[in-house]
Amino acid sequence: MNLPMQFQGYCWPNNPYEITVQYTRAVQEQQQPGCRSVVQNMGRRCRVIAGKGIFLGAGCREQFDRLAALLEQGGEGLLTLPGEAPLRAVFASLKLTGESRPNQLGYSFQFYEVPSGRVAEGGGCYRVAREGETLWQVAMLCGVPVDELRVLNRVQWPNALPVGTRLVLP
Repeated sequence: MNLPMQFQGYCWPNNPYEITVQYTRAVQEQQQPGCRSVVQNMGRRCRVIAGKGIFLGAGCREQFDRLAALLEQGGEGLLTLPGEAPLRAVFASLKLTGESRPNQLGYSFQFYEVPSGRVAEGGGCYRVAREGETLWQVAMLCGVPVDELRVLNRVQWPNALPVGTRLVLP
């Protein structure tokens, strides 16, 4: 299932054609006088999510402007990527690329993971769906917006949950 990329309520009309998730560690080499250098592993850095895409159609400029407004607004939010677990991130940059044409606008972007880590990994709170339960009911019981639960758990149809579905709660 190739769900659309989403961030802070904005849903991409079509997924970017290139998305990279960069994993790095902070490693530092220190030269010691009279001996070999020492390498110090300082831990994992935040992931950097970058990509390139094209907005198509009559409203392509409006789509880019909505993303630009989201960048200006700032703050962290839930970032959903196709094929990846949702994570908390900060929108770091947006760039208009190439020649803009009447119905085509190229762009590139960059997000930084918020140090709290992945949202959907173990150790968090979760609920197991019971028979006949819907995502709407779970959202009401837990006091969480249904859209946030839907994105976090990659549920496309909130009106029916298979029994035993493990739902991660924010």
